[in-house]
Amino acid sequence: DGREVCRLIKSNPETADISVVLLSSIQVQSDSQAEALERGADGYIARPIPNRELVARVKSILKLKNAENRLRESEARYRTVADFTYSWEYWVTPEGDFLYVSPSSERISGYSAEEFISDPDLMNRIIHPDDRNMMLEHYHNMRKVIPDAVDARDFRIIRRDGAIRWIAHVCQPVYGQDGQSSGRRGSNRDITERKLAEEAVQRSEKFLEQVVENIPDMIFVKDAENLRFVRFNKAGEDLLGYSRENLLGKNDYDFFPVAQADFFTAKDRAVLTDGKLLDIPEEEIETKLKGKRTLHTKKIPIIEADGIAQFLLGISEDITERKQSEESQKLLIAAIEQAAEGVVITDATGIIQYVNPAEEKISGYSRAELIGQGADIYKSDKHHEDLHANMWENIRTGNVWQGRFSNRKKDGTEYHEDATISPIYDESGKLTNFVAVKHDVTKQITLQEQLLQAQKMEAIGTLAGGFAHDFNNKLQVIDGYVDLMLFDKDMPETAKSELEVIKQTVHSSAELIKGMMVFVRKAPMELRPIELNKLVAQTRSMLSRSMPKMIEIDLLLDDDLWTINAAPNQIDQILMNLSINARDAMPDGGRLTIKTQNLELEEEFCLARPGAKPGRYVMIAVSDTGTGMDKETASHIFEPFFTTKASGKGTGLGLAVVYGIVEQHNGWIICDSEPSVGSTFRIYFPAIEEVPQEQYFEKKEPPRGKAETILLVDDEPDLLQIIVRLLNRANYRVITSTHGKDALELYEKHRKEIRLVILDLLMPGMGGKECLRALFRMDPNSRVLMVSGYHEEGIAEKLKDAGAKGFMWKPFDEPELLEKIREIIDEE
Repeated sequence: DGREVCRLIKSNPETADISVVLLSSIQVQSDSQAEALERGADGYIARPIPNRELVARVKSILKLKNAENRLRESEARYRTVADFTYSWEYWVTPEGDFLYVSPSSERISGYSAEEFISDPDLMNRIIHPDDRNMMLEHYHNMRKVIPDAVDARDFRIIRRDGAIRWIAHVCQPVYGQDGQSSGRRGSNRDITERKLAEEAVQRSEKFLEQVVENIPDMIFVKDAENLRFVRFNKAGEDLLGYSRENLLGKNDYDFFPVAQADFFTAKDRAVLTDGKLLDIPEEEIETKLKGKRTLHTKKIPIIEADGIAQFLLGISEDITERKQSEESQKLLIAAIEQAAEGVVITDATGIIQYVNPAEEKISGYSRAELIGQGADIYKSDKHHEDLHANMWENIRTGNVWQGRFSNRKKDGTEYHEDATISPIYDESGKLTNFVAVKHDVTKQITLQEQLLQAQKMEAIGTLAGGFAHDFNNKLQVIDGYVDLMLFDKDMPETAKSELEVIKQTVHSSAELIKGMMVFVRKAPMELRPIELNKLVAQTRSMLSRSMPKMIEIDLLLDDDLWTINAAPNQIDQILMNLSINARDAMPDGGRLTIKTQNLELEEEFCLARPGAKPGRYVMIAVSDTGTGMDKETASHIFEPFFTTKASGKGTGLGLAVVYGIVEQHNGWIICDSEPSVGSTFRIYFPAIEEVPQEQYFEKKEPPRGKAETILLVDDEPDLLQIIVRLLNRANYRVITSTHGKDALELYEKHRKEIRLVILDLLMPGMGGKECLRALFRMDPNSRVLMVSGYHEEGIAEKLKDAGAKGFMWKPFDEPELLEKIREIIDEE
């Protein structure tokens, strides 16, 4: 049987490669044909058949056999390679069964090839759940693709031991010669390490990305060829005000003025050419939203392996606020260094760490001398300890202290300063320092004291003005009655002599009042050349009548004494005040000496006396042998209201008046005193070349009236009475009034007969000035003589400008008054 022969041939390894074709001359069933093929026949031909066709059929069967042999050889070679390859190779039938699985499957997945072949679903089960749908879809699609199509993808599997491995999968469908699918072949490689490395790189890149994105400075990258932006971080977007989409692909010319873009471009090219970092400490740019900003930029070339810069990295820090802060700090430092106020910074214990130049100037210490010293270096003995204790208690508890110190400079000079001391804390809230801002108020205090003294003098002036007005009115009454009594020819000569003394005293009192008004600037002071020795001699005669007998008066007058420019009545007042003080200092008696002397003062002498200038001076010294004073008391004697006398026995104004009069004469006064020894007051008056001219007046009878009518207006009834008597005796008819309004009515009534109005300046109700203006409105031709006991500087000129024909100070002599009346009435 041919079928048995075929089996024997094919079963023998030595003849297995021989091709066998079964021929049959009878028709056989198809199953018989199939049985023959199963036994190894390579072909089956039924007869009858032409020889040509038979030969062709045999050739075809042999060709096919050869192809199958080659295929088997190829498969054998592939299997050999696959069995020894590192990859996991496999063949799958169209139905999904594994025809072949390489041994590497076990190394990669932990499952053997036999397990995959025997359990086709094993592959699906070991695919990671997150990748399973993707791979099932892939397997499904691979059955439909065209020949030679290749699909590659990565997926994960879960090994037998539970480890997750990444697989690089490549799959290709396989087709037979009939064009029908014969399955697919695939290759799996374990790429877990690569994936882990990639993930590490991705994590690193993501980390770096986050770092770059979160860096507060602008970071940008430009390509080396066109210098276009290829990278920007968020800080760059925020700074420039543009989105990344608008920035990338652009260059500096798209955002900045040409000149500035040229500058940036030149710097970029220099960096790329030199291959070195470029540090630009400051550059200013105009941003879209933030306006002008100042940047600190570093430009770095990014050089590839070939040594050529491919990119430029830029890092720009916005230092606008810092620069402004630095400028503010510089300004603050400059302000502190140049401030007029002293600034002292100490540590928490009070040790000085810093002083500004103003503090050096104020204290007299240099910075080097102060730093490291305690703050008590300034301390004087003028404060109670409670002041410093209270200060430290306040500032150590975090409060700001304000107060005034009386400190001492390096040379011992006392000075006053207002200080504000504040605590300084560090960032943790710890007290680290104190800062004191100090203002020297020495001059201010001096000015305040001077202002207080000026206010006192103003008060004195106001008081003195009212007092002078009333006192002069009283003196005028006394003087008027003296004149009436002296007119009595039957009065004894002794009485007349005594009345002359009274009259002289009245005049001296009037001069004293006038001197006081000059001192408080309420009356002008008329200076003229005088011989001081004559004034001193006249004063001695007055003092001899007023001084106790147990006080001796000595005059030591220099011969040929130089002339001085002075107001005689003021010199009288100086001598009287100093002499009265000397008398009070010698209650048990002693010696009063008045000395005059010519002196040439040198520069050295004047340097120690503020205001003094070298030159010729006349000195007058008034000395006593009384109780004397200590230095502390002597330093206050020229202050208003300061007195060493018992209550009710001194006003404290005498020496203040003397001091003011001496100053108005451009001189100065010095006091030397010692307890139990006595006091000496030396006054220096500048000497002049002019020689005083003696004035002689011929005594004659005062002019009498011609029965003219005079309207006399004064609010003092006693004064009215005495002046009426004097004027009546001089042949004048007098109409009197004590009030301005009443005087106007009288003038209106007797206008035709009144030749002169004598009008007091100060009266209650309508004063003299207002009454004067009303008189001229009523009668522009009226003639008015103004009189006043109140001394006011410039008042005579003002009243004359207002229309008054004359002005007289009270008290005035009868002859002086009558001369003035006659002068005004007879004026054409």
